Amino acid sequence: MPNPLFNIKGLTPEVQEDSVVLVPNRRLARHISSAWALHCHQQGQRAWRQPTVQTLDTWLLECWQLLQDRAYPDCLGHSIISPHAERMIWEQVIDDDPDKPVGIEGSAFAKIALGALQNLQRWRVPLTEVANSGHETSQYFLRWHQAFATTLANKQLLTAAQAQAFVWQAFKDDFLTSEKRVVLVGFNTALPPLYQHILASAFTETLHWREQEKIPENAALKQLCFATNDSEEIHQAALWAKDKLDAQADQSQAKPRLGIVFPNLASQRHRVERIFREVFTPSYCLPDSPHDVPSFNISVGVPLSETPLVTQALNLLKLQRSPQPLEFYCQLLSDPFWGDAENEQSERAQCQLLLRRGYKTHPTSADLRYCVKRAEDALPLQADTSQTLSKSLQGFEDRCRQQRIDSGGRRKDSQSSSFAFWAQEFSARLLTVGWPGTRTLDSIEYQQQQLWLDVLDEFAGLDNAIDPVDDSTALTQLTRICRNRIFQPEGSDSPVQVLGLLEAAGLHFDSLWLAEMHDGQWPQKPDYNSLLAVELQRLHKMPRSSAETELNIAKYLLSDFENNCQQLVYSFGARDGDSERHLSQLIDDQLTKIELSTSGFAQPLFAHPLLTHPLIAAHDKPQLQQIAIDQAPPLLREKTLEDQPPIRGGSAILRDQARCPFNAFAIWRMGAEPLPEPTFGFTALERGNLVHHVLELFWADCKDSGTLNSMNSEARDT
Repeated sequence: MPNPLFNIKGLTPEVQEDSVVLVPNRRLARHISSAWALHCHQQGQRAWRQPTVQTLDTWLLECWQLLQDRAYPDCLGHSIISPHAERMIWEQVIDDDPDKPVGIEGSAFAKIALGALQNLQRWRVPLTEVANSGHETSQYFLRWHQAFATTLANKQLLTAAQAQAFVWQAFKDDFLTSEKRVVLVGFNTALPPLYQHILASAFTETLHWREQEKIPENAALKQLCFATNDSEEIHQAALWAKDKLDAQADQSQAKPRLGIVFPNLASQRHRVERIFREVFTPSYCLPDSPHDVPSFNISVGVPLSETPLVTQALNLLKLQRSPQPLEFYCQLLSDPFWGDAENEQSERAQCQLLLRRGYKTHPTSADLRYCVKRAEDALPLQADTSQTLSKSLQGFEDRCRQQRIDSGGRRKDSQSSSFAFWAQEFSARLLTVGWPGTRTLDSIEYQQQQLWLDVLDEFAGLDNAIDPVDDSTALTQLTRICRNRIFQPEGSDSPVQVLGLLEAAGLHFDSLWLAEMHDGQWPQKPDYNSLLAVELQRLHKMPRSSAETELNIAKYLLSDFENNCQQLVYSFGARDGDSERHLSQLIDDQLTKIELSTSGFAQPLFAHPLLTHPLIAAHDKPQLQQIAIDQAPPLLREKTLEDQPPIRGGSAILRDQARCPFNAFAIWRMGAEPLPEPTFGFTALERGNLVHHVLELFWADCKDSGTLNSMNSEARDT
């Protein structure tokens, strides 16, 4: 069993005194609770009290819910608006502003406006300061905020910061009982003034806890690792972690706790997971490999909209929007998460071919249903025809059509309904086409389905903030919620933790690898909110508002990392495309440099992916199977010499044979043909036939060259 990721020793007295422990994220809270449980178990206890360890946001939300339960007068009848509904209202008020500058769209500025309001409310900045700042775009923000606040007041909604202000007032009024001590763990910056006021009112004492610094003799061993580029850096980090685990594979002691930190993990998660899988389990890409959680843990999940199961659900719902690109329908037909994919392979393949031969770059859903029906009719009659693919698609279309017909039977362009209605309707439409398929879902797919149900509940909850919408708008908002909801599969606790910068803060490792340690990342550059004056943000010390603050945060994090591990490796990629990088000045460039093996990869890395994949190095040379091809269809038919037709293809046969004998065999003896690719306008065949037909009509009238020569230029043009 790996060592705990949190050193509970220094925090033990606080936990034993039942102090409230607040942390910035759920990961740290979970590891503190696990470390405490292991500590109690090692002390011989068979039962122990669970410590009060929560994220700060969770504790504030529980305080608000307690006010609701106790009927606190000032907040009766109000509810907290969801983040997605809040952003939708910002988009609406920005788009409805007639005086906004040209080019300003709500979808682009809603997130910025939402962040500006959050900072103003949490840092207790009066709007008069914003108005007097002289910042031009702040005037637009103030006008939008007025409309936003009016909308929330009419619907009796509050932002999260407004609800937290009620919590502060309730503690000051002694409506909520204050506690003795709160311990803050893992916060690398000062809390916003609003949070400081709440904690000061809710607790008699606030303690900022940090593990004691090591004495110089026990300081972490620090090393450097240089890489050519980002991909090589990721690969070196994966090799380092695997070598560490393999070194203790046969030993009885606990496996080492290894951490690999990527500051920009969210933006390059897919590349990190792919390279780590290639190093740890090279066979994961084989068709018979199980679809399971990797042997390492990645703290950053993926948007739910990018998971295969939910992607297919959203694509199926897009059938109500017609037409769609041809690739959309081809992907839809290839996906297993609807209908009876295992027994419909022939129909789906034939349908794809028919769609391609239709020469439409953007077919409609009607074209899809027509091609599916033709594909089913061309195949032998199945025993059970009660629920065919074409009937499922027709049932989906019938449900969509019902929403476009009014009570009098007249067609309507759109039918607005509540989000709760659309949540039920979308579920019914997916059920009509057999989502999520007949195959039993594995563990990861089942988790995706459960999170999808949670998203539908959140989607239905938009009714308390947003007016009814049509099906197209509803689907757009459902897709956005799925894009903002992160899916992280549950798995066993792995000794290898791949973390983002904030997730790694406060955790303890035996060995730690810090990636991207170049001067463009450490320290980070300020990131100002464009709707607020820079001077105002600096004055109130808002997030990402000054280079000095970012430098202090970088120094704090590096000190924390060095203090929480025994070995620390810094790495960075020397180049980003054509740009050259340099090691951060916060790092001593005279540290010991390490060189890691690149076994399984030829040099340079990733130059030839098919030849350098570690799966090839991990297996013995395969024994090739010999297959006789003398039974394939002959190039020439068995006929007498005088009756034998000419060979079709001409010199193309020799050309294809010279290029690739297998392709020539597949094309000229097995009859393989490329799939037709629709293009805009006429195809080459249609253009050729058109030219031939025009010339045929011309010479039918002109007869011969003598008649053509006798024409004057006007007759020739006519």
